[in-house]
Amino acid sequence: MKQKNNYRCEGFTLVELMTVLGILAIFTGVTGYYFLNWLPKYRLKSAAIDMFSNFQMARMKAIKNGCRYAVVFNTEANKYQIVGSGEDGVFSEVSGSDDDRHGRLVDLLDYGSGVAFGHGNASRNATTTGSDHFPSDGVSYAGNTSEFNSRGMANKMGYVYLKNNAGNAYAVSTPTMAGVVTLKRWDGSEWQ
Repeated sequence: MKQKNNYRCEGFTLVELMTVLGILAIFTGVTGYYFLNWLPKYRLKSAAIDMFSNFQMARMKAIKNGCRYAVVFNTEANKYQIVGSGEDGVFSEVSGSDDDRHGRLVDLLDYGSGVAFGHGNASRNATTTGSDHFPSDGVSYAGNTSEFNSRGMANKMGYVYLKNNAGNAYAVSTPTMAGVVTLKRWDGSEWQ
């Protein structure tokens, strides 16, 4: 007498497989949406923090080397660089070198997501007066140069505005002669 084999091949039905694929598609869509909204904000915040740090570096180099240092902005090319003054007190020409008198050249476009000079969707500037006037190129420093003297004090006061393609905005500044560097973020109604 033959014995019956009670083993059965089990697997997924087409309905079960389609249900799992549907859930995965929804999950991927939701996370993709949030990731694409998060990424431009992250890139802008990174650019603003880097600029804040570079302002601090220029200030520290000015104190350490006993001469003036500046952050020079080229708003047309969306670039900026730290530049030190020579023995003659004149700022040397901006170049791509990375030595004691020249910090690295920072290209805002390298951050992606449309990071550039500008105020985005901010409706008021970041000054204490909070007017609705913004500099046309995103930099309020005279001559598009922020300077620190050998004591770390700011020779010029002003603001630099950064934006992304989502309209978010940050402001980096030296609002007083003391040389203190500030970083502010537009939250949709005011600067934080």
